[in-house]
Amino acid sequence: MLWEVGYAMVSETESTHCSYDNQTCYQAMNVPVIFNMSSHVGYTSGSQNLTIHGHGFNSDNITVTVDGVPCTVTNTQVESVSCEVQPKTEPTPIDITLVENTTSTYVSSNLSYVGSNGIRRKYWFRHNLNWDRMDSYTPIDEYLATQWEVPSNDGYRIGNKMYAWFIAPETTNIRFRMACNEDCEFHMGLNTSDPLNTTKIMSRWHASGRRAHMKLMGDTVSDWIPMVKGEKYYMYGKHFETHGSDHFVVGVEIEQTAMVDHHHAMKEIQYIEATVENATYDTMRITVQEPSKGGKYYLTFQIPANLSFWTSKAIKGDASAAELKSAIKFYYDNVYGSDINVNMTMFDANGTNTTNVTLATSYVYHVVTRKLISTASVSKVLVAAQ
Repeated sequence: MLWEVGYAMVSETESTHCSYDNQTCYQAMNVPVIFNMSSHVGYTSGSQNLTIHGHGFNSDNITVTVDGVPCTVTNTQVESVSCEVQPKTEPTPIDITLVENTTSTYVSSNLSYVGSNGIRRKYWFRHNLNWDRMDSYTPIDEYLATQWEVPSNDGYRIGNKMYAWFIAPETTNIRFRMACNEDCEFHMGLNTSDPLNTTKIMSRWHASGRRAHMKLMGDTVSDWIPMVKGEKYYMYGKHFETHGSDHFVVGVEIEQTAMVDHHHAMKEIQYIEATVENATYDTMRITVQEPSKGGKYYLTFQIPANLSFWTSKAIKGDASAAELKSAIKFYYDNVYGSDINVNMTMFDANGTNTTNVTLATSYVYHVVTRKLISTASVSKVLVAAQ
């Protein structure tokens, strides 16, 4: 497996930039390349040593996170960095004991959740598209993109609409650059007290070269816009192509870039990308005691949005992770449009991890959403034996 994210070594001479009078200097952040890792699995209890192999790690300013948890850096070299994995907070559990007519209740803990990150993209394949027809026609599809750039040459007579929130990284002047084939517009909500009241700040009515926005002399450039650090500004863009190749991209340029932890230390044009900080995927732990007794049970989930209830298919007491997933995945897909990961660990009477089914006295399942959602996935769970 290869993560090609850059190739760099820290050279103070080459990475240091100064003002014309040498009074203000800053050092560019170098981005390493990652080739592989010593392990791709681990335990939530932490204390494991993880070594990442690659190039460009000879820096005193390296941080590592594993599944959102800081990993304490213990050693750095040019071609590797090692860290000690820290414990990850366990989710609130559901404990199930397989006896006749049992019922138990689980209430979600008050964890912090964020909405799904991304740039919403709608797109059309229609003959003779224009702005009015895009408003009246149903799009072919809609999904969350991670970058404000559509696939090039995706089809003939294609149209796009994209929506997102831009969070200013610093209180400074910011401007945007755009390239497309054929026609495109870019709007922003510049009044933070009324963000959805947008203003058109760029438009283009003829084709440009693909990614021409990266050229400093590009002709589709907004004015400098004063923005406040941490404020959210609504962005909306649209594009349609009438013939030839199709592409649509918007980039951002930040006037003040000598800021801490900014990933570009020089003033340059950057892609608009979706990121999430301090995000938590919804996680549920289910423990089944004495699974060898057989029997079946049902899980009934209360939906937070409307407090209605949904009941799973019957689940065997010794169900595999795949069988549990099959019994409850419809809930997550139907309510949140999210797939789930389910893993199962067996423990013996001493609480020791075991792979021997005959020694297992409890099964512990972890159910994790694969999509960030705006609230806990369930507000209550009822457990009833068949």
